[in-house]
Amino acid sequence: MSAYSAKRVRMRCFAVVAGVSALTACSILDGPTEAPTTASIVIGGPGPGPLTLVTSNQFVYIWDNFGNRREEVVSADTSTVDPGYRADLELGGGARIFVSVGRGMDEEATPQVTLQLSVRDETICEVASVLSDVVPELICTYTFN
Repeated sequence: MSAYSAKRVRMRCFAVVAGVSALTACSILDGPTEAPTTASIVIGGPGPGPLTLVTSNQFVYIWDNFGNRREEVVSADTSTVDPGYRADLELGGGARIFVSVGRGMDEEATPQVTLQLSVRDETICEVASVLSDVVPELICTYTFN
């Protein structure tokens, strides 16, 4: 085999190894390809309740003229919960969830409340605030890809 042929073989082998390495790196960096089916929420705070919990997997994102995004809920489930509430929620067909925690109807202000949303044991959203007229609710959303 001539020196030129040996060099071509080495270059081809290098190209194959580089290509396989690049494909492997891409699949590692892409992350999970299967959509998750559940999300976990934890509502914390010193209490007392009640708090209003709104959950939905039927919502759309709307942007205003300034590029700010907000969620428009199409339909939702509403319940009354106390701080310390934990739940696993089913994600919709599009692997998405909207969660809102607000103060009860008769409450003027509540002590600091926290809302944590996790998917696949990874915290996606964690917010905290005193709920009042200024901050009436805490919101977390998740959409797969």
